[in-house]
Amino acid sequence: MATFGERLKELRTSHNLTQADIAKIALISDRQVIRFERDVNSPNANIVMALANYFGVSSDYLLGLSEELPIDSADEITAILTNNRKLADSFISLTNMYFDKPDIDIEGRQTMLMALNNLNDYLLSEIKGMSPKHAEETKQLVRRNNDAIMKITASMQAALSSGVEPESNIE
Repeated sequence: MATFGERLKELRTSHNLTQADIAKIALISDRQVIRFERDVNSPNANIVMALANYFGVSSDYLLGLSEELPIDSADEITAILTNNRKLADSFISLTNMYFDKPDIDIEGRQTMLMALNNLNDYLLSEIKGMSPKHAEETKQLVRRNNDAIMKITASMQAALSSGVEPESNIE
């Protein structure tokens, strides 16, 4: 079985974190992180819990007592985040591409709004159980979607207040 130091270093490097990053997360010194990774010192329960929560793993896994990662950790969360990013990027690209086209009527814009809101609901539901780092990445996607929602809403309000609905080429 792996040691705490080996697991800590493995998780740190797989998440592209520095030892200084780990020190901030666990509220310890950089020197302590080095000692933990070298298995010179052992962490207390508060440090183990802070790191386990951050990485989304069990304390048993982090301490080397278990070989099993939780189902929703590591590769699966990376895959979810990658998929969420691709989904959000694609939708934002499509929205931006068609947003200012005169042939998209108010109903079309309302459909885009509904789809963006549904995407945000989905992204927010994915946050539960994620580590703070992964949750923050997902929240950034939601904030970006909210910008698109505001843009579409403003365009709809402008069209409605002018009394002129964008023309529709669709018969």
